[in-house]
Amino acid sequence: ARDNPASEIVTQEEPRATHGRSLDPSTKTLLTELRNRGLKLAILTRNSRYVVENVLGRSNIRGIIIVGREDVEVLKPDPEGLNKIIAGIGVFPKEVVVIGDTYHDVHVAKSVGARAVVVSNPMLQYSPEGADIYLEKITDMIKQ
Repeated sequence: ARDNPASEIVTQEEPRATHGRSLDPSTKTLLTELRNRGLKLAILTRNSRYVVENVLGRSNIRGIIIVGREDVEVLKPDPEGLNKIIAGIGVFPKEVVVIGDTYHDVHVAKSVGARAVVVSNPMLQYSPEGADIYLEKITDMIKQ
């Protein structure tokens, strides 16, 4: 969120934490395939937009709308960021699919009337409830 001193500190540290990192190959495969299908793509993140842009750039993925924590007053699961994306790409909420791994993603999708897809994350102790689809790996989305 904007104008939050703690957020500013995290934003300053994120580039060091992600220095030299590139996108996970399976995520890159999914984004490339979805783009090849002509779909509009966006990323809503609780991280800094700058860091996401850099990681995508190092992976040669460009032209994706990114809404980061500095672009909203309230972070997801609040719908502010997703509503900005929906307005920016000019679609109806029912046409949107939110892919994520936490309850934040499910909640933000459901709060605007979008569909929610949860990808299994072995780092989490739970799988959030309420998604429309559950996948073991992100590339399973290509089959959907």
